[in-house]
Amino acid sequence: MSPVIPLLSQFYLKFGGTQASENLMRDVRGVEIDSNLHLPDMCTIQVHDAGFRWVEDELFRIGQDIEIESRAAEDEQRAALKVFAGQITAIEGVYLEEDVPTLVIRAYDRSHILHRGTNVRAFRQSTDSDIASRIARERGLQAEVDSTSQVHVQLFQDNQSDYEFLLERARAVGHVFYVEDRKLYFKKPGNVSRPAVELDFGSSLLDFRPRVTVASQVKEVSVRGWDPATKRELVGQATSTDFQPARTGWNGRGAAIAERAFGASDAGKLVVTSQPIASQAEGDLLARSLLSEFWANDVSAEGRAIGNPRMRPGTKVNITGMGQRFGGEYYVTWARHVFDADGHFLTHFGVKGYEAGTLLEILSPRPESSDRGSRTKTRGLAIGIVTDNKDPENLGRVKVKYPWLADDAESDWARLAAPMAGKERGFFYLPEINDEVAVAFEHGDLNRPFILGALWNGEDAPPLRASEAVGSDGAVNKRVIKTRAGHMIMLDDTRGAEKIEIVDKTGNNRIVIDSATNKLMIGMAGDIEVDTDTNIKLTGINITIEGRSKVELKAPQVEVAASGRAKISGATLELN
Repeated sequence: MSPVIPLLSQFYLKFGGTQASENLMRDVRGVEIDSNLHLPDMCTIQVHDAGFRWVEDELFRIGQDIEIESRAAEDEQRAALKVFAGQITAIEGVYLEEDVPTLVIRAYDRSHILHRGTNVRAFRQSTDSDIASRIARERGLQAEVDSTSQVHVQLFQDNQSDYEFLLERARAVGHVFYVEDRKLYFKKPGNVSRPAVELDFGSSLLDFRPRVTVASQVKEVSVRGWDPATKRELVGQATSTDFQPARTGWNGRGAAIAERAFGASDAGKLVVTSQPIASQAEGDLLARSLLSEFWANDVSAEGRAIGNPRMRPGTKVNITGMGQRFGGEYYVTWARHVFDADGHFLTHFGVKGYEAGTLLEILSPRPESSDRGSRTKTRGLAIGIVTDNKDPENLGRVKVKYPWLADDAESDWARLAAPMAGKERGFFYLPEINDEVAVAFEHGDLNRPFILGALWNGEDAPPLRASEAVGSDGAVNKRVIKTRAGHMIMLDDTRGAEKIEIVDKTGNNRIVIDSATNKLMIGMAGDIEVDTDTNIKLTGINITIEGRSKVELKAPQVEVAASGRAKISGATLELN
């Protein structure tokens, strides 16, 4: 068995703030530190444990603070740099028949606490930067946050871990989110500032695999949505971004290269319709964020260099020694520092833009891919505007346009859901042209729409104000059916004044069934006619018929009978 060779003095370990002992350092077989701009940082330490000494040591316990410092070979006169700070989250033993027992220590940065548990809560009147700062405080972390301007009236954390939620919000506004030591960062990628590192191919840079691609590059991103306050479509647009992960000799970004190579018509425009937006500002912000994601992928790279702890996610590396096209400045998004028992210190690094590069991410659809993907993508509910209600087959169907999809995107005939429907029966209420409706899609297929119901908005208000319909106790007292012309049926459940009222568009003609007094009232501005082919019978304790001018009774035969006293009176009495 070969002897264990101790690591070079470029590497230092601290547990609980205390420097690791020489005995421990001699038993360390290797260390790997993985850091990623889009994932938690992780370190793995392998320790020879020949006498099962270290597995019993309280130094290695779950939750123990751990720090790793190092320096580059050319920085021997400088102070060591901290390359990892976190907590031990896992310990495992490797016991093989023909090898020395090994203890494997795994630690994550303090973002691991953001993975613990999920939350369902609403953030009200908050920006994304406000939310990031609040979560940092709740988790006992300091915060360094680039402010955002969009104020969310209400934003749900939908049964997500704090990490998932912040990562989602960061992507939505074009930020990156990560934790270093005891501080949470929520920043624009270009504002992650670290000293630049010079790498020369053939000396400090051992391997380098850069790649420039125009595949899937677009010149412009539009995000379409719907504003119920104004009853108008929202279109957020972006044609430029601030973040540039590489500055090389290729003369421009991927979209510009594509335009020069294939013509302006092929440079492409992406229209995103699957992500709801609440305002023009939110649409513009999301469009810029998505465009940044595309443009950040025009240049990618992976490399291997002589170990340098200054290479961290967010570091800019200047590559020399390989010509102009691939030489230049690259923005590092992940780095892996590897110390081995032979005294080698190597740094692997990558340039991936907004991508973490994990297998899960590769297999998962991009947020905007549903707009270009298969028809089986579930769209959920969407907004439609009625364009036609004259169904040629008389099935009560309507056509709608989708303002969130395109200006001229109109559906085929869509069936209308109703409280009841059957053969020559049902609740038949067709929506009017230009009404806003809620649309669902059968099995997520855009070609199979259903109209679920109509919606009020800032332009089309309900027929009653909430203050009229709802009592002080929160009970809904009044329910109304009202037509375009103004005809209305009201069901009033107000305690002590319950009634049913039918009123025509003029407001002068009405029928009221008063449940409080058990009284029926009919009020008309014109004539009342009752016509039947059989009998009309009025029965009551007292019946009063009063005419302001004349009461006239006509029939081939008229009978007036009283079981008791009969009285006829008038100023003049005429009998013929």
